[in-house]
Formats: sequence, C-alpha cells, structure tokens
Amino acid sequence: ALKKSAVYASIAADSEVNGYDVVRASIQGKVENFKLGAMYQTQEAVDGSAEADGYLLNAAYSMGNNTFKVQYQDMDFDDSDDKSAISVGLDHKLNKNIKVFGFYSSFDVDNNVDQDYVGLGIEYKF
Repeated sequence: ALKKSAVYASIAADSEVNGYDVVRASIQGKVENFKLGAMYQTQEAVDGSAEADGYLLNAAYSMGNNTFKVQYQDMDFDDSDDKSAISVGLDHKLNKNIKVFGFYSSFDVDNNVDQDYVGLGIEYKF
C-alpha cells in the first residue's frame, strides 16, 4: 500500500472472534527514508467481563541496504496486568530477493516477570 501512496490508513473490526469484539485503526506514512506508523485498538469480551485499550507507535529508517526499526506498544487491561513493550530491529538486504533480519523485544508486564526476546531470520522472495 505504501509503495503507491505516501499515506496508508485502515479501520478494522472483529466480532465475536475468540470471545472478543475488537476495533482498531491504523495509519502509516513515509517521508524520504522514514516510515512512521501508529495503531489504536479497543477490545471487549463478548460477555462483557473484560475490556482493554492499547496503542502502538513505530518508525523505520532506510539507509542503503539497511532498515533500522523501533516500535513501542502499550495495552491497558481493566481486569489484569497492563503490558508494554519496546522492540528494535535491523533488516539488511543481501540482494533483491534475500534479506536477513534481527530484533530484540522487551515486554514489561505489571505484577509479573518481564520477558525479553531475540529473533534472527532470513527471508527469501520467490
């Protein structure tokens, strides 16, 4: 979508999926080598027992064959621990069909053990 336009926006809704009704809105834009994005989501259990609201913000910067990425997300639950996370990553294009990538994510969960993840991968486009 962003290949043909400088701005992409969407609104989506799920009804009674895994016991929840969910509505989310997102927007992403690009200027020069920067991409910036945001999403807001609200969800409610179909039986009315739980609600949550959250958002995420992300940015990417391309320089040569590298794309540097960062994302922050936060989710506030009315009946359990709130959660937030920060992620940083790097994509490196080896050629037009192959890229390698890596990321680190740290999740902060109220009243629970924090969680950290590292991921590495390779993508091949046929």
